[in-house]
Amino acid sequence: MRFMYYLKNHLTFEKKEIRDILITAVCLGFILSFKHWGGAYFDIVVGLKNFVGMFLVALFSILIAIFVQKLISIKTGYKAKYKAWLLGLLIGLYICFISDGDWYLFLPGGIIISSIELHRIAKHRKMLRLRDKAFILFFGPFTFIVLAYLFRAFFISGASNLLVERAVILNMALAVYTILPIPQIEALFPRLHFKETANLNGFEIFYWSKTVYVFSFLFIIVMTSMLFWTNIISAMFVAGVLAIVMALIYFYFRRLK
Repeated sequence: MRFMYYLKNHLTFEKKEIRDILITAVCLGFILSFKHWGGAYFDIVVGLKNFVGMFLVALFSILIAIFVQKLISIKTGYKAKYKAWLLGLLIGLYICFISDGDWYLFLPGGIIISSIELHRIAKHRKMLRLRDKAFILFFGPFTFIVLAYLFRAFFISGASNLLVERAVILNMALAVYTILPIPQIEALFPRLHFKETANLNGFEIFYWSKTVYVFSFLFIIVMTSMLFWTNIISAMFVAGVLAIVMALIYFYFRRLK
């Protein structure tokens, strides 16, 4: 009952958040559609059609990932807000231009998590715990890789078109890129006065626990590498086992130091 109350009152998107989501989707959609503005000759009609389609694919993928993180945040007593990393998006656009659309670099932004005060008091926890934050953030890359598997299923059913292909590539790439421990570089300079940083999910997990990061990173990487080889259940099982084993090995050798 309490969860439904907080769900109703905190499962929202702020205006700035919606703006950032749209900016991110536009940038990712443009990168995905860069090489699809006609064949040998530029065709604005074909290009706009592909751009709009890939913008919608990017928007859908981002919204689902953020929605999942918001749900888990509320369940654990927090609220989550998405913030775009503008420099990261600009770097991605630059890489796209200099490679003529052959290289994809997606650095979308991050989730900012804060406590729901009454909810936290009810749970006898008044401060944001890094363990909870890492748990919430892991579900960003995880949701992207799950979406990649779901879009891949359309290939098996015979619905293989450009948008489905780009959707698989986008979500696979977002899963990998967002689990990387990359900070918001410009926030490292205090003179820029950044109040809220848009670090990628992987950086925040890495900051809390190297061992948990080893598990998270390997889990996502193994699932990504198995995308075209097996189904999602088998991939999750293999990725989970390998990630746990490697995380334990890392933890053991780290304790020896």
